[in-house]
Amino acid sequence: MEESIKIFVVEDSREAAESLEILSKVLEEDIQFVYHAMSIREALQEISKQSFNVLVLDVTLPDGSGFDLLEQLGPVSYPVVIMTGDDTSAIKAIRHQVFDYWVKPVKIDDLKQTYQKLSDYLFLNPMKGKLLVKHKGSSEIIHFQDILYVKAESNYARIVLNSSREILVTRTLKSIEESLPDLAFFRTHNSYIIATAAIKKFDSVHAQVELTKAIKIPVSRSRKKALLKVFSKL
Repeated sequence: MEESIKIFVVEDSREAAESLEILSKVLEEDIQFVYHAMSIREALQEISKQSFNVLVLDVTLPDGSGFDLLEQLGPVSYPVVIMTGDDTSAIKAIRHQVFDYWVKPVKIDDLKQTYQKLSDYLFLNPMKGKLLVKHKGSSEIIHFQDILYVKAESNYARIVLNSSREILVTRTLKSIEESLPDLAFFRTHNSYIIATAAIKKFDSVHAQVELTKAIKIPVSRSRKKALLKVFSKL
């Protein structure tokens, strides 16, 4: 069976949804739009009935926000792409660990980039949302959502999970960074990667970020400005 991206759209503007579909067809990608819901209520009624592998969601809907829908859906197995009128919703998208986001009006280059990432994620990577590592002579699968932070230790990396378990793996920090989704993780330092959803405080004076469980992670001068921009919108 030929693999294709099958999209369920939640967008209160029929014109915007049709424009998205037309632009997508210009790319000549194998993309199908299987359903267009115009409200949270309609989406909740139809999501379980439709066969799709990507949810595209507008932030502003007549009966709430797209993030309200995500809260009601809970953890989902498919990637979610958010559409927003400005960049301010991007940080909220990070909190909800969405796959990607588009700023309206959606540009064809943005579509192309996201569809390529979706295609790689859905069809080329059987380890969706997971990291394969070698630990104590055996292989182990770690779910992205379980990672609190990662610390470099020479040519190894120490992965610290939300459960407080620590795993020393035979991979470099750079290698792990390349496997992690950009929105969900942030490189604070040459030696550290953190889960953005775990950020609680940012101490710009002492150049450190506090995660859940009062864990403090250093922030390098070169990354301080970028992290400050992220934190200011949390």
